[in-house]
Amino acid sequence: MGGPSRVLVDPVDPTHNRRHIARSLGMLFLIEGTLGEVWLLLPHDAARPLPLVGICILAQVLGVWMRRGGLDLAPLWVLKAMIALGTLLAVAGSVFSGSPTTGFAFLFLWVTPYAVYFGLRQAAFQTVLAVLGLIGSRVALAAGGFDVSQLSGWLLPTATIIVVSSIVYQLTRELGRSDRERIVSESERAEAEARRAASERERAHREAAMARLAGLALRATDRTLLLDETVRVLTETLRVEHCAIRELQPDGTHMDAVAAVGFEVGAEVPSDEQRFAGHVLAGDEPIIVWEWASERRFNVPSLRGHGIRATAAAAIRGRSGAFGVIGVHSSTVGAFSGEEGQWLQSIADLLASALDRERSEAVMRHQSLHDALTGLPNRALLFDRVEHAFGRAARFGFGVAVLLLDLDGFKTVNDSLGHQAGDELLIEVGSRLTDVVRTSDTVARLGGDEFVVLAEVESDEEAFEIAERIAQVWEKPFAVASGEVFCSASVGIAVGGEAQAPAKMLREADAAMYRAKAGGRGRSEMFDEAMRRDAFERLRTESDLRRALERDEFRVLYQPIFDTATLRPIAVEALVRWQHPTRGVVGPVEFIPLAEETGLIAPLGRWVLEHALAEVAGWAERFPDVPMRVAVNVSGQQLARPEFLHEVRAALEASNLPPERLGLEITESILIKESGSPRSTLEALREIGVKVLIDDFGTGYSSLARLKRFPLDVIKIDRSFVAGVGAEDEDTAIVAAIVEIARSLGLQVVAEGVEGEVQLQRLRELGCHAVQGYLFSGPLHGDAFAAFLADEEPDTRAAVAAL
Repeated sequence: MGGPSRVLVDPVDPTHNRRHIARSLGMLFLIEGTLGEVWLLLPHDAARPLPLVGICILAQVLGVWMRRGGLDLAPLWVLKAMIALGTLLAVAGSVFSGSPTTGFAFLFLWVTPYAVYFGLRQAAFQTVLAVLGLIGSRVALAAGGFDVSQLSGWLLPTATIIVVSSIVYQLTRELGRSDRERIVSESERAEAEARRAASERERAHREAAMARLAGLALRATDRTLLLDETVRVLTETLRVEHCAIRELQPDGTHMDAVAAVGFEVGAEVPSDEQRFAGHVLAGDEPIIVWEWASERRFNVPSLRGHGIRATAAAAIRGRSGAFGVIGVHSSTVGAFSGEEGQWLQSIADLLASALDRERSEAVMRHQSLHDALTGLPNRALLFDRVEHAFGRAARFGFGVAVLLLDLDGFKTVNDSLGHQAGDELLIEVGSRLTDVVRTSDTVARLGGDEFVVLAEVESDEEAFEIAERIAQVWEKPFAVASGEVFCSASVGIAVGGEAQAPAKMLREADAAMYRAKAGGRGRSEMFDEAMRRDAFERLRTESDLRRALERDEFRVLYQPIFDTATLRPIAVEALVRWQHPTRGVVGPVEFIPLAEETGLIAPLGRWVLEHALAEVAGWAERFPDVPMRVAVNVSGQQLARPEFLHEVRAALEASNLPPERLGLEITESILIKESGSPRSTLEALREIGVKVLIDDFGTGYSSLARLKRFPLDVIKIDRSFVAGVGAEDEDTAIVAAIVEIARSLGLQVVAEGVEGEVQLQRLRELGCHAVQGYLFSGPLHGDAFAAFLADEEPDTRAAVAAL
């Protein structure tokens, strides 16, 4: 209580409070002198007015000086002395007034409160001084004597001084408490504002760091760059000395430091840190260690060995699984709060999203460049590697070899053992091929049962050596779910010394492979100039064939079929020819197989069917007495199409030709395949009246059981057997057997390729129903055949078109 008051004395900077006290005290002195002068102007009995005037002027002068800042910077003891001087001036005024009843005694009330500003001790001192001054002035006025009778005269001012001083002190104390509370509140508020401002700055700093990392995560294609930048940003933002990102290895048993500050990247992570990281990965929240010295959950002495005293760690875990752990470490106890731990987890989640995207992109890149079944490079990656191989070949002077493998009999494995066995075989073939080639070679799968080996070779002989190593793959059986199977492959080899397009290299290897397959199973062939010419011609033919329909270059010719007994025409076979603008007439042997490979057989076959039916329908109207039928050749691809049945019905309706006058010729290969789709299509066509003929019978391997099961109406004996009828006993016996089989099955028989009278006579004797061949007529154009029907005896030789 005796210390200085905290109301006016600022413990930090008291200058302002001292100035306020000094100038207030100056006002008191001015008022004291002015009141004295006013008293002199009133009626009074002053004993010594001149000294009293001097005291008043002195008080005013001191007041003006203090009001002008004379004591603004004065020490506290000077201010205390000036308060005491004011008390003494009041005493002198009372004495020089000459009467104890003057109002000068009450001037002590103006002086005493100022003492309260300096504490209770100073207030008591000034109060005692004022009381003594009051008593002293009374004694002086009583000529040195103490008149007890005057006690009541000065007792009231004395009591007033003490009471007023007590009241002022109490008020000042209460005001001081209020001011102290206000100052403390303002100080706390200022500190809170400062903390909040600091927190906002830290938060803004962290958000800026997060935004920078998010932008980098979206743009960065280099994972190492992203991780290094992350640890750098974390150390700068959190002001820490150590930071590390540890990646969980594929085996899931240990972690490696992939980015770090304060640790060595790539160094072996101590076992205690491995265990701590495992705890982080096992939890859902970040782990914060306030102080390692007092930590009881984990024991990681290796971190304390680095001078680390506090740690925050979070798991990097995305949709594709756990990547690892990110940790920040500080040498300061309690360096990390829960808010900073959550921010660290946000950074970990950001990294997890970026790493998920990187993994997804890597998976998509791998899937786009590799075969899904075998994991081998696909066509796109193979072409890229072929281009790179030619780039190296140009620098180092070697060649590039492409070996195309096509498995022999793979379809048989699929059909007999199932697609699962086929897939297992393909996987094992890819694995064995990878084992037998060099590490610098590439094994790729194009699709289906085709594989490619890409190698850099110095000669054609080296390419054949690779083919010989590949042949070792087929020496042992392949284990599949249904048992063991043996397999082989036909290999086509293309070698290029100068840069070529990958597709061109593959086409050349493909041509060589087909040459090898034509020579037998398990053979290898090198692409040569003859194949190059054939491939060029094939490519040109394919290109022209695709435009032939649009240019109306196809023609339908008709070869009549005659009744053996009457030798009257009863039907025609529609035969397609290609009238090429530069090559002339192209026979079906050259373009039909190509049309089947390219898928053009469907639109071409539909055009032939519609054109033939329309033309035969026209003849039926012109020659109603001739019950003309038409036979149209169809391929297995046409029959396998679901639309074929609808196309036949539509063509019949458009031509208005009865279905009984249409016959569809199929080959023995369709019987051998015995596929359900062609059979059901033919049965549906027979139900509406369409006839089914089997062409070139005897050249395939169809069995009598298949003949019985398949919906057939006519058997056409191949010309290779008809040629020897009547001249060779074997051919005659074969034809006789076929006729007998057909008779037993209730089928009609047509002999193709009849060119002599002896053949015709013997076929009549064997019971053949109809004949077809140059003995009667070759294929005729539509108008020539119409003239033939009109019995105009055309020059059949001139009307015959080249086969």
